[in-house]
Amino acid sequence: MRRKNLFAQSAAFLILASLAPLSIIFKNDTHFGANKVASTAPLLTLRDFRYKELENGTGGVEVLGSLGYHFADRDEIEKLVLLKKEGSYMTTVSSQKAVKRGDETMMSGGVSYIRSDGYKLFTDKSRYFQKSQMLHIETPFRFDGQKFVAFGDSSEIDMKNKKIAINSVRAKLNY
Repeated sequence: MRRKNLFAQSAAFLILASLAPLSIIFKNDTHFGANKVASTAPLLTLRDFRYKELENGTGGVEVLGSLGYHFADRDEIEKLVLLKKEGSYMTTVSSQKAVKRGDETMMSGGVSYIRSDGYKLFTDKSRYFQKSQMLHIETPFRFDGQKFVAFGDSSEIDMKNKKIAINSVRAKLNY
């Protein structure tokens, strides 16, 4: 009898000892999951929005998007359209998705840069650094000029110093 009682107590202790860590894990996992959802939720959500910033009362930048999210560490925009007036030129930048973290803006999906004087650039992925005014095109692209069409595998464009570097360039002249 005593042996049976000792066996039952040992079995009960082993079961409780093995289940206790599981309850702690599940309890902590549930708590962690709640924090995870809360931390990934955007601080602000915008739908079909338009943001306009004027420079000296004329021109400036206008940003449009179908859906925008503001997080603590980044901004995300779906179906981005950016309109920028520079002197006598109007530049339109568009992409399916844009993510801005600090100084860097990454654009992907049908990225296009179109200037009112007829210059056009099309690619699938690019990164723009605002302070240095550098544009990195990371995928094959097509650039349509007034008298030529150029293709390349990737490129770096220094907008501030008006310099461009293209990898594997191919061009066709239009007369």
